[in-house]
Amino acid sequence: MASIFDKLFGNRKKDLGDLNISPSYSQSPGKPPSIPQITLGNSESLHDGRFRQFYIVPGDEGNYWACDFETDPFSGKKSIRFSYISSYALDKRMLFSRHSTEFRIGLRMESGNNYLTLGAFQKDIKFYVGDELGLIFDDGQKFLFGITEKGKRVERDTGGVILESKIQLPEDLFELMKKTGIKIWRYWDHKNEQAFTNDIAPNAKEDIQQMAQVLQIAIDQDL
Repeated sequence: MASIFDKLFGNRKKDLGDLNISPSYSQSPGKPPSIPQITLGNSESLHDGRFRQFYIVPGDEGNYWACDFETDPFSGKKSIRFSYISSYALDKRMLFSRHSTEFRIGLRMESGNNYLTLGAFQKDIKFYVGDELGLIFDDGQKFLFGITEKGKRVERDTGGVILESKIQLPEDLFELMKKTGIKIWRYWDHKNEQAFTNDIAPNAKEDIQQMAQVLQIAIDQDL
């Protein structure tokens, strides 16, 4: 019988909505390597009360990396999100499917929890509850997530309305993301029985891994 990962990453189109999958994730085993040293750069206080910290990433010293720290004045809840990723003023890394559909992956901390954030144009991907996101890492580990949060509008640009969904990251997956790259991604739209997938280019792979490393430094800094 084909495994759950064969059904997601295989050549056949398959509606995964009825499979017995954890709403968080399922995984296969593996062992990652170590993390390089990231150091603090300049910092600044922004007019809206946020605090922005820049970071120096080994091998990418010529580019801006920055996180914004924010505390809700009523609840006291803290959040950390990216404002610059390798000099791009974005909070997610852009990827493209084999049919040129734009897909975005980011990382964020909210109220002590780490999230994998997903973005796409509304005309392409709606982020329906019951959709699936699959990731294969360079070391062979595979993770499968069920989408449990419906896509929400976060912005609009020349390409149209951008929706976002997020998945709470288990600690072991966050650790893995800091230590090894993601090789392949695949998003399954179960309502339209459509898959969006591609290998991740080396520069994008490195940016996503460095994003996880920088976020860890930011979390440690905020403790």
